[in-house]
Amino acid sequence: MKKAIALFSLAAIIAYVSLYVLNNDKKNEQIADFDAGEEQVEGVEVIVVASEDDEETEQVETTAAVHEVISQAHETLNNITGWDNHNKYKDSTSDEWKGITQSLHSHADRIEAASDLIEGDLKEDLEDFVMITRYAADSHDHSALLYSHRIIHDVDTVYNDKEKSTFNASRLSNWGGSAKRTIERLLGETGSDE
Repeated sequence: MKKAIALFSLAAIIAYVSLYVLNNDKKNEQIADFDAGEEQVEGVEVIVVASEDDEETEQVETTAAVHEVISQAHETLNNITGWDNHNKYKDSTSDEWKGITQSLHSHADRIEAASDLIEGDLKEDLEDFVMITRYAADSHDHSALLYSHRIIHDVDTVYNDKEKSTFNASRLSNWGGSAKRTIERLLGETGSDE
């Protein structure tokens, strides 16, 4: 029974995040058009089930949903920037940008919704990701695109306990040096108070 409640709660959280994105999108009319292969939750009816473990169960599902949203964003940014794919975005006037702009905004919106559920360094790293990703999408800035990937890579690697090296582009990954300076510069270009 607890497993069924946990699965239902996870579906409800994913639905909440999806609905939040749909209701708060300022630039895209159809945010539900995510990359092919990504799961979507539609028409979920939320039923409140009371139990002693509700608060603990809700925390577990919230954490699982945040982990999943981060992993999905990282996978998409890997496909966009990895294996030298980022080179086709060096020219800000390239038509290649048209193919990724909506996806970048969609992931930024989903990460923003997830960041509302957490606190601390993770929240700050996700807020940086959102600002820089939107900036990359809107200005077609190659450097912002690369650092968008580096931030979410580091967050995914550390927060989701993956055994990979990091770029030191997030607070969770001991950020510092040139990565920190570049992120601070990009945040300044976005108009962020960072």
